[in-house]
Amino acid sequence: MVTSTDPVATRRRGLRFGRRRQESRSLGQQRHGRVARDSAANYVTLMAVAFGVTVILTRAYLALSGYPQIGDGTFHIAHALWGGLLLIIGATVPLLYSNRSVFPFAAIATGIGTGLFVDEIGKFITQRNDYFFPLAAPLIYLAILGCVWLARAVGRWRIETARARMYVVLDRLTWELDGKLNDERHDVMVGKLDQVLTEDVPDELRDLAVRLRAHLLSETAELSPATPTRMERAAARLRRFEDRWLPRRRLRRILMVLTFLLGSLYVIELWVIVQLVRDPEGTRQALREVVTNQSVAGWKSIIVIGLVWFFDVLNGILLLSCAWLLFRKRDERATALGRIALLFSLTVVNVLAAYFDVEEVLEACIIELIMFLGVRRYQIRFLAPPEEATPAAVTPAAAAAPAQSEPEPAAQPEVVVDRPRR
Repeated sequence: MVTSTDPVATRRRGLRFGRRRQESRSLGQQRHGRVARDSAANYVTLMAVAFGVTVILTRAYLALSGYPQIGDGTFHIAHALWGGLLLIIGATVPLLYSNRSVFPFAAIATGIGTGLFVDEIGKFITQRNDYFFPLAAPLIYLAILGCVWLARAVGRWRIETARARMYVVLDRLTWELDGKLNDERHDVMVGKLDQVLTEDVPDELRDLAVRLRAHLLSETAELSPATPTRMERAAARLRRFEDRWLPRRRLRRILMVLTFLLGSLYVIELWVIVQLVRDPEGTRQALREVVTNQSVAGWKSIIVIGLVWFFDVLNGILLLSCAWLLFRKRDERATALGRIALLFSLTVVNVLAAYFDVEEVLEACIIELIMFLGVRRYQIRFLAPPEEATPAAVTPAAAAAPAQSEPEPAAQPEVVVDRPRR
């Protein structure tokens, strides 16, 4: 066997070998890597909402009822036990059943169980099982923020590949098994398969996509009437309410008043700080009341209080600027400032403030969250570009158009082109 001694040819063979090895490795990663569920963001969001609402309701109930205990002199049935039970149920149900309907139930059960369990974190991190330990509230708040961040980020982690689209189609085939395959869901699945067929995929994956597409376009695929779900009906009622009672002008005025009131309340703290600085004895007395009453002491606590006051004043200035810009009808800059101020308060300031006064922070969180959702809803309804607000749907014909200019695979002519609509 003759081997070439040409260095250029040797280098070319090495590059080709390295390219083939890289392609093989990437193909192996595509075939064996993890694929994010297409509805994962919705399920994690549902879990995060259940988590946060459970903590708020639990703390409010215990405060109003005087922190009752279930048990006697020997036993104490803490609500962390019920949280652990719900966590077990939330983890077991998806292992037992294959229906898609079990995932929302599992998300809610997991969120409630996590809320009941994490609410007692003060007992787990202290030697004396102190439920009211000051560090517990910030840790709980950070845990809720972590779940919210995960819900926001999980949708961005998902990579649209041919394999991921096939996972979506195979997962949604359960709609046909459960008699819930309507026209809209049918078109989405066919569109996914059309996208797969336009890509460079292995032969076995292409053959599976061709056969599934042929089945969905055949007469044997039964389509059920397009009946909206409870969530879709609730969303439609919400849109009708918004269109009737919250037009752009009225919603702008409401946001302007709310941002002005909350910003003024925060800026008033600046006047209080100035008065405290002018009276050293009053400063010491105020700090003593804030710190001592919450079982927190030391110079670190004074620094945290100062940071909370400083950030509140800064947020107050931003919210007042937002109200002024709304008055001037400069909506884009106004909503941007409002989102920054409210998001910073929800994610940073309230974490620090929870170290001292949990009840006040919960009230502030509810108010700021409602305002944040209002600002965000105003952006979506009136400021979002048309192509972002109502993205154009990818039709099966448009998805399959690029493939018409290229040679079709051998199995492609067997695909049924049209399916009679019923």
